[in-house]
Amino acid sequence: MINLASFFFIDLIVMATENKSENSIPSRDEFIGKFTFEHPRFFEKPFKNVQRITDDEMDVCAGVHARYSNHDIGLIFGIPERTVEKHRMTVSLKAGLKDGQRLNAFLKIL
Repeated sequence: MINLASFFFIDLIVMATENKSENSIPSRDEFIGKFTFEHPRFFEKPFKNVQRITDDEMDVCAGVHARYSNHDIGLIFGIPERTVEKHRMTVSLKAGLKDGQRLNAFLKIL
């Protein structure tokens, strides 16, 4: 028997496998709701050995973790792409990532 949660989970799987284009960019609330469902502890996990990360930086980290482009992350959160780049750089610096190390890889191990 398929329940409502199953339909929601199937929707998440389909969304994750689709090519993310501007037509499939969720609103901020939709993104946070689905992301929190998929990764319930992501926003709770303390970034050990990382200086304080702002809520906006955490939102951008969630977008990076969900494999959205800087442009798409900007659309989701209503911020310029340049601001997304700045938040990514700031988090990388706070995390002590060296040149060549990627924020994407760092976020996967959290």
